[in-house]
This record gives sequence, C-alpha cells and structure tokens, in this order.
Amino acid sequence: MVMKVLIGLLVLVVGIIAFASTKPDTFRYSRSLEMNAEPQVPFALIEDLASWPKWSPYEKLDPQMKRTMGAISRGKGATFEWDGNSQAGAGRMEITNVVETSRIDLALEMLKPMAAKNQVEFLIEKLPNGSRVTWTMNGTSNLFGKVFGVFVDCDKMVGGQFEEGLANLKKIAESSTPAIR
Repeated sequence: MVMKVLIGLLVLVVGIIAFASTKPDTFRYSRSLEMNAEPQVPFALIEDLASWPKWSPYEKLDPQMKRTMGAISRGKGATFEWDGNSQAGAGRMEITNVVETSRIDLALEMLKPMAAKNQVEFLIEKLPNGSRVTWTMNGTSNLFGKVFGVFVDCDKMVGGQFEEGLANLKKIAESSTPAIR
C-alpha cells in the first residue's frame, strides 16, 4: 500500500513538472493607470529612488526593512538595496536608462526569497488631461518559477502590487505641484 502511494506521488510530481515545463520561458507583467498630473510629476517620483517609500507597495511589507541608497538616488546609475523579512526579501535595483519625463528602466536583482534578475520599465505618456504611467516587469522563468506558476497566478499577484503602487503614485502626483523637481 505504501509503495502504491509513493508511486502515485511520484507520478503526480513528475506530471506537475512535465506540465510546468511546457510554460513559457519568459514572463511579462504590466499595469497602467491614468493620472491628472503632467508627466514630469510621476516621472520625478519614479526617477528618484529616495521617493519610492512614499508610493511603492513593497515598502509596507516590512516597516523594519534595512534600506541602503547608493551614492546617487536619481537618474541613470542610481541604486537602492534592501534586506527585509520573508515577504520583502532582499535585493537591489539600479536605474539603467532614463528618457526625460517619458521612460525609466531598472535592473532588478532579487536575492531572497529566491534569486532572480528582471527588467523593470516605467513608461509615462502625455495625455490631454495628464499622463498614463505603465509599470512593466519582464524576465525569464526557470523551472522552479514555472512550477510555482502552476499553483499561483503570478500575473494577478504581481499585477495587483503594481496596481496598488500606481494608485499610490497617482494620489501623490495629483496632490503635488508640477514643480516637484
């Protein structure tokens, strides 16, 4: 009887791994939100990593998180490192590209709870009554990530965090003056 249960579990595990291995090798999560603020306002809040605690949904995961700002906090080359609890994890961000008031690219390296290197992009588009901010993250999916994705809707999870962050950003941007910088 025990042998049949073990064989059944082995077949189940192999089946889950086989199914997961058919999942795409890359992922892309993206959310957008319109704001009644000129593009330079949300741009300034995103480009300055020291401003992220004001709006980032990840800040509330661990209020005791250790934060280390690099030598510069804004623009290309700005870095931010954190080390927090199991929810916040640990990692590093670096701004890799900036197109004034319209685009900010970051390299995101997660160290824990699991290692990953992803690309993050913020696009800010001018609209007749303000701007649209799009927050996107993409990267590669290893086998562990694919298996995790069988059980957890990662687009919904990460997308929900992006939606929360964009809503926070909108609230601050709409209550700020255009002269944030």
